[in-house]
Amino acid sequence: VGEIGATTEAMVRGFAAEHGLTLSAPPGLSLARYRAEIDAIEALYAKQFGTATLLMTSRATLMERFFDSIASRVRRTFR
Repeated sequence: VGEIGATTEAMVRGFAAEHGLTLSAPPGLSLARYRAEIDAIEALYAKQFGTATLLMTSRATLMERFFDSIASRVRRTFR
């Protein structure tokens, strides 16, 4: 999030300098509204990809589960 903010700020400064404008700094990026969803995704990841699961499941199956989990959560979050 910090890198995104720094990049955005640099772009605004460059744009302002190129066009002779005085622009205020862009508002900071906040992921607060997604915090609960991020925490849920992290918990799901820990459950599905914990040490025991990693030791007992094939790599292809793990990759398929990971993709399915993340894709479904992303779809649900950004509907």
